[in-house]
Amino acid sequence: MRFAQAITSLLMGAALTTSITAAPLSRRLFGLFDDDLVDDIDHDDDDWEQYASFCSNPSAAKMMKREASACSAIEARADRPTGFSEVAVNNADGFAFPIGLWSQSFVSCVGVVIVGTKDDGTKAQALAHFLASKETLNDTWKKFKDLVKGFDLDDSKAYLSIPNYDGDDDEKPSGWTSDDDNFGRDFVATLLNFIDDIADDVETVHARAFNTQSTMDVSPDHVVRVNDAVIS
Repeated sequence: MRFAQAITSLLMGAALTTSITAAPLSRRLFGLFDDDLVDDIDHDDDDWEQYASFCSNPSAAKMMKREASACSAIEARADRPTGFSEVAVNNADGFAFPIGLWSQSFVSCVGVVIVGTKDDGTKAQALAHFLASKETLNDTWKKFKDLVKGFDLDDSKAYLSIPNYDGDDDEKPSGWTSDDDNFGRDFVATLLNFIDDIADDVETVHARAFNTQSTMDVSPDHVVRVNDAVIS
């Protein structure tokens, strides 16, 4: 799987600092059909816990190893837009009727939106907020995958919101290291490989600034935003 991740990273390249059109390498080429993201992200427990500690989800604080962390100074919650349902950290949801989806508090987490149209012409949208937790990541992925598969979408498109691993060090949280950058890149590459099994295309991988107030949302008309930037 490390080989697959390396190729995917090359396909994505240095363009992770901006919105890009990604062409993830299909896991089918390697005969990988399981749902074990954790097993495919080949890092030790310390790497997992350190990376997850930067997420602004208060429940992640128990995983913190350092006093200086993004979790120690969580900013005020953003306001959920009218007509949107909130997706919590470490969760996924989706609708095949006109309700938008919105999630907040992205720091080291990765957001994924998949949109498409059902056979009867109904639009459907799903959003997942992935926390890098060995205990829960596979469950969140399975819920998201089952939602998307259940919609049986035509011409489905995926959009990702990821941290800007290639940004300046002074733009990253206190205590962040190159090991966190490397873990994050492997995390994203693995997600892209798995997403390739449930979406027809990955349209955009948007690298955002580290900020506990970062949000991601998708409207019923399939406009996808990260903070105030439209990425669809």
